[in-house]
This record gives sequence, C-alpha cells and structure tokens, in this order.
Amino acid sequence: MKFRYLVSAIAMCVVFVACKKKTSDEPAPTPIENQNPTNQNPITYGLVQIHLHTWVGTEYTHSLESADEEIATGFERKISLGTGRFFLSDFELVNMDGSIYSLADTVIMWDYPKSDYEIGMAPIGKYKSIRFKVGFDSETIKKPLETVFNGVLNKPAMWFESAANADKYVFAHLKGKIDTAAIPDESNTRVGYEFKIGTKSRLTQITLSDLKPGSEFNLPMTFDVFHLYVNMERLFDGVNLQDINSLNLKTIEANSATAAEKITGNISRMFNYE
Repeated sequence: MKFRYLVSAIAMCVVFVACKKKTSDEPAPTPIENQNPTNQNPITYGLVQIHLHTWVGTEYTHSLESADEEIATGFERKISLGTGRFFLSDFELVNMDGSIYSLADTVIMWDYPKSDYEIGMAPIGKYKSIRFKVGFDSETIKKPLETVFNGVLNKPAMWFESAANADKYVFAHLKGKIDTAAIPDESNTRVGYEFKIGTKSRLTQITLSDLKPGSEFNLPMTFDVFHLYVNMERLFDGVNLQDINSLNLKTIEANSATAAEKITGNISRMFNYE
C-alpha cells in the first residue's frame, strides 16, 4: 500500500511541474555568444594599383611616338625621354586617422612608357595619401633575386656591374636629350643626358601631401587606382646644364658627386597626384 501512495505522489509532482506557467519574473535565457568573435567583422581587401603618367612641364608624354620626340617645358626648353626606369618599394597607405597600412614587401620597376602596376591588397576603405621609396633597402638587396616580388630585381639594365651585387643596383635610370642653352630656342642643338642613380646612399623617400577632402582614395572590394604623375622637368631643377659632366652620371663613382646629390633631391619632387 505504501508503495502505491509513493507512486501517486511522484506522479502528482510531475503533473504540477509540467503544468506550471512561466511568470514574467523569470529571467530570459542568455543568448549563445559567437564562438569565433574574430569572424564577426572580417576584414575585406581590395587590389591597389598605381597609374604613373609622365609629364614634361604641363605636357603629357605618354603619347610620344619615338624616343627622340620632344616636349617643351613651361619655359619652352625641349626635353625628350627615351629611357625612364625607377625601382619603387616600401609602399604605405595613409588611413584617414593617420595610421599606416604597409605594403612593404612590394617592389616594382616602373619602365616607361608602361604606366599601370599592381602593388598589393589592402583593407577596403578610404586613404588620404600614399608613400613609397625610389630604390629599396639593404634587407631587400640581400634576398635572392628570384624571391623578390616575381624576380623584379633580375634586371641587368639596373645593375652597375655585369652581375647583381649588394649596393650596386641602379635605382633610377633616365636618358634622353635636352636643350642646354641659356636661352632655350627651337633651333638649339639638343644634348644627351643620362642618369644612373643608385647605391644605398641614394635611397629616396617619396612623401606626398594629403589628397583634398572629397577626393580621397576609396578602395572597394574589387580594385582602385592611385593616379600619379612623374614630372621630368623637375629632374633638372638647379642642375648646371652647361656642364656636360652634370648630365652624365652613370657609375658608382659618379653617384658620390654633388650633381648626383642634386638629382637625387630632384627625384623626390618629381612625383605628385594627377
């Protein structure tokens, strides 16, 4: 008999619990947290490209039909560009808050007249400026040729010697003709110039001003392009055009000359936004 009473009591308790209604005082169930919070806001990247237009004064030179064709500077001094090469590296994108996104592993060789280059992937969003260097640092020089950004350093035309050696790279090679007369004139004879600027002492930082508000670089999930120009007229600022030695700097020894220092400083001012 006691056993029957015990079973009945247990059954009544089960019915009571099952029929009990939830009251408003009971706390709501705690939501399950994301087990991988780093995926809540995944970073999305886009491809960054640069387009390098080439100018002489106010004239766009990309349409030159031959290496001997000339464009006049703002002072009517005729200049031609036959060879134009720069090693560009250590790219940095400047965020709107001033922080930096680095593309330090990228090294490209600008080879005129080619103008379009990919420099890497970066988080989507707005950037107010871009920075880079002409040349590359000593750590890059130490790496095997084929391991640096698709073998870009394997360019014999950019070596001071017949083989690639540390600190014997040409960072900038510019060659053409220029009217060197004190008074420029259409009838003046053009004189050849050739600059091979390099070695670690000529590594040059390019720091551009911030883009104007409303014209910032806005990188989407696909790609976007920084439009820059290289102004060849700036290359000759303060250079003694009547001194033939100042127009021919092609050796490692010549890179220690005052004229090479002047050209290096001018290179830092050749780049700007289009």
